[in-house]
Amino acid sequence: MTAFQVDQAVHIWITHTTFCAAYVAVVVSARLRELDLSIEEAAADGWQQPDKRRAPAPV
Repeated sequence: MTAFQVDQAVHIWITHTTFCAAYVAVVVSARLRELDLSIEEAAADGWQQPDKRRAPAPV
């Protein structure tokens, strides 16, 4: 590959990555806005039950 082809390939890769990251951000943020907040509250309540012990972390 010549230097021009490498430069062009890098440009295409950066452009493609930037476009896809923006697209993913828009789709994920739209889905998160539709998320029911009771699911998040239930997850937080389930983790903080005082009668359950946490497993010790390996040292």
